[in-house]
Amino acid sequence: MNSDDSTDSSSNFPLELLSNSMMTFMVRGLFSSLEFPYAFFPSRNIAGHLLFEPFWESINRLERIGFHVLGCTSDGASTNRRFIRLHDSRRQLVHKTQNPFTANRYFFFFSDPPHLLKTTRNCWALPSRTLWKNGKEISWDHLQDIYLKSRAENGLVLLPRLKYEHVHLTSFSKMRVDLAANVLSESVSKALTLFGGDTAQETARFTGLFDIFFDCVNVRNFTDGQRKRKAFQNPYYSESDFRLQWLEDTFLTYLNEWDDSVKSLEVPNDEKKNMKLSAETLSGLRMTTKSFIELVKYLFTVPGVTVFFSRRLCQDPLEKFFGCQRQIGRTHENPTVKEFQRNTQALRVVNSMCRGSISSNCRRNKDLDTAEYDIQPLRRRKRRRIDESLDITFSATNPLNSLGTIADQRHYGGSSNDEATHMCETVIKGFRALVKDDSFYVTLDNECIIKAANAFIQWAVPPYTEYFIIFSQYLISNIKSCFTNKSSRQSEREYICTQYHTLRVSETCHSTWSTFLQLSIKSNPGPALYQYVTQSVLTIFMRQTYGLLTESERPSIFQLNDIEHNALRYFAGYLWKKVISQLVTSKNKHKSTLLLFMNNIIGVDEIDPDDHTEEWTNIIDRGGLVHIPVSIYHLFCQMELQLRNYFNLKTAILEPKTKMKIIKGICEIEDQWQILTEDVET
Repeated sequence: MNSDDSTDSSSNFPLELLSNSMMTFMVRGLFSSLEFPYAFFPSRNIAGHLLFEPFWESINRLERIGFHVLGCTSDGASTNRRFIRLHDSRRQLVHKTQNPFTANRYFFFFSDPPHLLKTTRNCWALPSRTLWKNGKEISWDHLQDIYLKSRAENGLVLLPRLKYEHVHLTSFSKMRVDLAANVLSESVSKALTLFGGDTAQETARFTGLFDIFFDCVNVRNFTDGQRKRKAFQNPYYSESDFRLQWLEDTFLTYLNEWDDSVKSLEVPNDEKKNMKLSAETLSGLRMTTKSFIELVKYLFTVPGVTVFFSRRLCQDPLEKFFGCQRQIGRTHENPTVKEFQRNTQALRVVNSMCRGSISSNCRRNKDLDTAEYDIQPLRRRKRRRIDESLDITFSATNPLNSLGTIADQRHYGGSSNDEATHMCETVIKGFRALVKDDSFYVTLDNECIIKAANAFIQWAVPPYTEYFIIFSQYLISNIKSCFTNKSSRQSEREYICTQYHTLRVSETCHSTWSTFLQLSIKSNPGPALYQYVTQSVLTIFMRQTYGLLTESERPSIFQLNDIEHNALRYFAGYLWKKVISQLVTSKNKHKSTLLLFMNNIIGVDEIDPDDHTEEWTNIIDRGGLVHIPVSIYHLFCQMELQLRNYFNLKTAILEPKTKMKIIKGICEIEDQWQILTEDVET
């Protein structure tokens, strides 16, 4: 998407194309009709570690206003998988992690079941894959044969729902969930069993198992199971439902046996990969199945839960939301960020009245006339202020005697007074950031958190107590241990996210913070307070380590469009011509050599058919342009990208230090300078 023209002029980013997509977090209730687009971020080529902070910040805010967030659903994009792996020290695709904002609840990860069904069907239909299990093929040809047999019959057909578009897939039909559901269905499985012969029996079992799996995770009402006579589509009523046992004993076992049977073959690894579903699909199936089993068992331990519809876990509302965004724009399919924001606000208001697109890839909302509205006035929000009337007395006994949790972690060396003071002040900054955060003043439920933070700020005054210094050493040393030097900035960030998440969900972190808060302010309002402070301390060290802006990632953000490439090619020739004219009148002792080189290098070298800038300059040339070679043109492109790291398009005022940074950055473009040096030597 295009960034809007109303970008802040104080920003260091140029007013040009930066983002081409909108990352959106949507909240959906498991037992209510809540479907709310909570947050959205303009993005471009976003990496998994960049999702970490905004994702958990959203979870934190939702937990603070009273929601119990149990999990998240996403598609199988590589960015999402990489983000999930950050929650495991071995970088495996885990299915759950400890919720850092509560001490006794897990957070589950799901891959969208309709997406899993599509990717399973696509792997089956891919000509380059030859699925194999138990010595038999799982072939798409079996489906085509049964389809041709069905079409050749007169009168009643064998598979009336199987059409041409089910068997002969296109790039568009591969995205349709209904076609995948009709292919991986019970009717197809029975047809293959009866008429496919012995060679198609493994294919029949494959389609039957995935039909049951999709039925288990796609329960949407009370009547489908009875109406379709499919027990797997009945609602869930208890944690001992037979389907949970089937998923664990039959479906997961089937996937594991498939893996083992392929691994036992003595064939090249490339062939083994093509004999089963893709690794991404298999990991998504395992992750979703394990999370689903544990989530259903947990839900029925919550008081008041008597029934559960598993379809509440899919991301159809998010698909519908993006469909409505396109529908609002009509023929305008590339909205700016401001237009997306305006459309989102409208959809938030009219969500219960807005119908999904007729040709959308998800089910439409049929309950449009059942919305209920509450006209009671909202509770007044308390004004934000620091409570100075609190008067808390503290124990005069030695706090180190009851601080075993901290003292037992490790032996800390003695720190200088300045270093200890700096550590304590860093922790205090985290509490001050909490008091200034407007999100804690949205509901009155956070009043105890704000009071606790204010009480700590009043308590933490120099000279700092011994156990405050010990705690600050513990917290900061553990956070510093999350940082390391890796081969790339992305690897470093991923390592930080993994280590930090392991730290904050550990029992040691919870118990240490609880002990310290009880010693200092005699209260512990819960994980929301100390997890926020811990995150603030991490942010401080992130800024110290990497700066306010991710310098190493910024060059990849800026890309030249076609118009800028043309203009740069034109300007490079103009600048080359001006340098020659100044050399003619200069008194440089190497003037003749430089003039000879610069005049000889002018001209058009071999024409590159993929380079549109040469074609453009030839079209507009009336005999006065200077045509520079490709090597110099590429050098100008690299210099342009370097300059954009420091220039704002609305101002060109630079400090002396910034000028030296620009010169250093341009001189580090080794490849292009090397090519230019070779041209000079020639």
